[in-house]
Amino acid sequence: VSDAFSKLRPGVPLRCLHGHMKQMKRVATYDYFSRTKEIVLFATDVASRGLDFPDVDWVIQFDCPDDVPTYIHRVGRTARYLSGGRSLMLLLRSEREGMLRRLADRKIPIKEIKINPQKHQDITQSMVALLAKWPELKDFAQSGLTSYIKSVYLSPSKDVFDVKKMDLEELSRSYGLANPPKLRFLKKAGIEAARGGGKAVASGFGDDSDGEGSSDEGEDLLVVKRREVPLELSPEPEEEEERRAAQARRKRLKIRDGGLGTGKKVVFDDDGVATTPFERLTAAGKGGEEEDGDGEEEGGYRDAKERFDAARSRLREGDVEDKRRVKELQRERKRDAKRKRREASAARGAGPTLSLPPNEEDGEESYESYEEEEEERGARRATLPTSIEDQEALALKL
Repeated sequence: VSDAFSKLRPGVPLRCLHGHMKQMKRVATYDYFSRTKEIVLFATDVASRGLDFPDVDWVIQFDCPDDVPTYIHRVGRTARYLSGGRSLMLLLRSEREGMLRRLADRKIPIKEIKINPQKHQDITQSMVALLAKWPELKDFAQSGLTSYIKSVYLSPSKDVFDVKKMDLEELSRSYGLANPPKLRFLKKAGIEAARGGGKAVASGFGDDSDGEGSSDEGEDLLVVKRREVPLELSPEPEEEEERRAAQARRKRLKIRDGGLGTGKKVVFDDDGVATTPFERLTAAGKGGEEEDGDGEEEGGYRDAKERFDAARSRLREGDVEDKRRVKELQRERKRDAKRKRREASAARGAGPTLSLPPNEEDGEESYESYEEEEEERGARRATLPTSIEDQEALALKL
């Protein structure tokens, strides 16, 4: 809305404030609005609480507040402390009765005003021309309208916000759109929103009729009539997730007798008889013609299950053999490490050594090696001198 009004050049500075802005930009916008004497600020409910704007003359609520506290907080941006201010709330015909009843229950006075026709300026044509000139604004208008209708649809206050009573065509024209966008969530829920009976577009874009029987044929003579085609909006998250799940199910292949997937492969022998691949393998296995990579005969299986079971058995046997070889290599590596430690100890001479007991994960072989090393160390300690004289003699010798 702020970008559209800025391009229309209303003659007054415009700024916007919303929740998707970064903090530094929010502070800059707040400071500029507070320092400027004549300015208009387009803001969401992020500015309805906790911000003290000085000298605000008007607070205009373009959409109906969710509840009475939200209305109070919005209006509270003006008439601060000793200052005065005014507020204006715009309501749709479907929102008028429910919202006025809520305000009356809270004893909040509301005065209805009539628009002066002489001062009323319709900008629908300007908005339509602006969206035709700037396609990115048209995308923003479509996504903004879709988000607004979805918020009304999800609102729990059905006495005020009822999507079934909304005139989508009239609401779309207020956004500058020729036709309302596709609303899949309403169609999925089985809800048909109200539609107006007037023209679908503003002046300059004719309706779908051919102009026969029209009272203003002279005015429409030089008007090029065309239909605005709404852009395809991005699918809803639920529909996108269902589509991906369906694609994943189609890609998933199941192994069945006779081949992969839902189809079956048919082969023909030399005599032209149709057979399945497994029947042909069985016949070849009986003849001893085909063998697999391990040198075993591939034929001799009645169906796919028997063939896969045999392959699974061979893989399990190979797995056991591989584990045995790995354990043997680990034992050999430990023996080499033990031998190297002994050689290094012998090269340095007898001396104190530290050995930690093995972990439980090392296995029984590690415990046996640990016990052998302890026995050798005990034998070496028995040969060491024990008396002071012998130790002094050994020290002098070293």
